[in-house]
Amino acid sequence: MKQNRKFRKITEQLGREAMLAIIAMLITVAVNAQMKIAVLDFKAGAGVEQGDVDGISAIFGTYFINPQKFILVERTQIDRVVVEQGFQYSSLTNQQMVRVGQILDISRMVVGDVNVVSGQYNVDVRVVNVETGAIEATDGATWARGSSYRELMKNLANNLMSKMNYQTSGTTQSQSSFSQSTKDGITINGITWARKNVGAFENDDYGNQYTFEQAQTVCPKGWRLPTKQEFITLFNAGHSGIVEQNGNKGRKYGDSNKYIFLPYAELFSSEGKEYVVIYWSSTVFDDDDTYAYNLNLISAQGVVGTEKTSKGFVRCVCETK
Repeated sequence: MKQNRKFRKITEQLGREAMLAIIAMLITVAVNAQMKIAVLDFKAGAGVEQGDVDGISAIFGTYFINPQKFILVERTQIDRVVVEQGFQYSSLTNQQMVRVGQILDISRMVVGDVNVVSGQYNVDVRVVNVETGAIEATDGATWARGSSYRELMKNLANNLMSKMNYQTSGTTQSQSSFSQSTKDGITINGITWARKNVGAFENDDYGNQYTFEQAQTVCPKGWRLPTKQEFITLFNAGHSGIVEQNGNKGRKYGDSNKYIFLPYAELFSSEGKEYVVIYWSSTVFDDDDTYAYNLNLISAQGVVGTEKTSKGFVRCVCETK
């Protein structure tokens, strides 16, 4: 009888411990399922002052709260990174917004613009995937000057959060967006190159930064990393000196009629200025697998080797010739 009671106590204790372990696991899963996001102040466009826009974005931000789905980054953290990078809120580019998001280690950024046209306020808001740079959801609202917009901002926030839930429950929206925008890539000496970097909004944006290992999986279906030889072929096709397009420095590769622009980044931090100038290939050194080949935009040799842990950009090539 005593042994039976002792056995029951042991099984009860094991049951409690198992239940506690399951609860802890569920809590961990719930926390990890939350998306870390930042809502940036909206930018003032035509016919409106930034002070008015700050009020609109502040009201929008008060409604953009979903504790079950989102972890919202505090505004002070965003301000700190913007200042450290030497950016200005009034002139933040899409690429700079993504850079802020990468430093804050967030998943999505919510950004918006406000313009006044014919006496009406127009607000356009979009959700940016920080990892890929793709715009995953958009929405907007319009109201007459002088009328109340609080309820409109509430509805706008709710609509956008619903779209975010839908997008994140899906599969590869960002890859599909990239693939669609680059399916008509530029063919130079028999190699078809994407028109922009992975994570870039425009052809002259530098996009996201990756280590060699990370770079292996970021090209969407139908695209891949170029090989060392493909970079050599591109380099030999001809290249310009350092030029600037829309504020980003880089080189043009190809000829005057058919070329791609590969930008590089000049980034600022509390440690000073940092340059990211390499584009990863898929080719590893034969005699040292800690190094991989890449196209270095400021090297006279063009294709060189760099440690795999270095940060670089990705310009994909099409798998089908």
